[in-house]
Formats: sequence, structure tokens, C-alpha cells
Amino acid sequence: MANVEGKGRDDFKLSLLEHAEKLLQGADGDQSDSKAVTHLANHVKSTFAAYGDLMREYEANIELVDPQLKNNELLVKVVSEFENAWGIAANQISDPERLEQLNLFSKLLLQTQQQIPQFNEQVECRDASIFMTIPALLIMETLLKEGGSEE
Repeated sequence: MANVEGKGRDDFKLSLLEHAEKLLQGADGDQSDSKAVTHLANHVKSTFAAYGDLMREYEANIELVDPQLKNNELLVKVVSEFENAWGIAANQISDPERLEQLNLFSKLLLQTQQQIPQFNEQVECRDASIFMTIPALLIMETLLKEGGSEE
């Protein structure tokens, strides 16, 4: 009713939600997805559920919706969270190559946190020096892999 100009988005594909659910069930082949991947998949699923719940509430009583959509604080919040979750997940978990990179990167960070207390402290404190440490860590990992493949 409020969208008289027909503006909107049509890039919210059901396949992303289905893919997120498969990842959460471990049915996508790799049962050891990282916490980051699991978080993104959960976030897509939970924001979609919250959006659906709100739409069902509005379906029961459309008078709850102010025609000035900006005045619907809960609606704005739910739609914004849904849109943000969907955009990030579409970019990160729907592409198999990016999904693999995210899994490898987040597992490397977790492993490093567990092995090196100083790195864990940088992560916990959100220390700015982490922006120098992470690239160095990735370079070291790449060099170790390259060195290991030649042996």
C-alpha cells in the first residue's frame, strides 16, 4: 500500500536461504564449516524468520503499519537487518570460492588465536595492530603452503 511507485529489490533469492539451511545442517558436503560461515547462515535464517513473523503480524492487523514507513521503527529495523544479512551472505556464502576462502581464513584466525596468546589478545582487544598482523599471517601461511608443496 505504501510503495505506490513500485520501487524495491528483487535480488532476494530463495536459493540463498536454502543454501544457508544446508550449511547449517552440514548437508553441503563440508561438515566443518567455520564459525563465521555458521554465523552468516544463522543470521540469514533468523532475519528471514523475524521478517516473516512481522509480516504475519501485519497481515492480521494492517492498521499497525503507519503509511509513512519511516515511522514504523520495528519494521525499519527488521527490514534493515534482513537486507544487511542477505547482502553479506549473498556475497560470502553463495559463491563456492568465497565460501571456501571464508572457511579457510576464519579457521586460520581461530587456530592462530589458540596457538599465540598475543594474537588472541589483539583480537579480543580489537587492537589496531591486528591490521598489520593479519596480512603478515596470510603471507606466512601462503609461503608455508608453497614451501610444503615443493617438498
